[in-house]
Amino acid sequence: MENNNEVSKAKMMEQEIMRGRDMANQLLQVVVDSRNEEEIEKSTVMPYAEDAVRKVLRSFTNTLLLLNNEDTRESSCNSNNKKKKSSSSNKSQKGCHKRK
Repeated sequence: MENNNEVSKAKMMEQEIMRGRDMANQLLQVVVDSRNEEEIEKSTVMPYAEDAVRKVLRSFTNTLLLLNNEDTRESSCNSNNKKKKSSSSNKSQKGCHKRK
């Protein structure tokens, strides 16, 4: 079950990265096209370019959040395992103190 969850998270990250790439390509096209436009037409392009920038940033942020959630979950599991190991090793070491 956990494997399916990992696969779906990987797909979500991949889709989000692809969405961001597509928006970045659209933004690039707008910038390239607007270099050849007159000032009047540039003012109509700016809102679209600003929206594309927001979408690229949102996609980047969403991807980082997905990665951060995965890292947080993994570090939480690792710290739980370390706690279990240390508590069991502490129990086995009781009464085994070296005398000076």
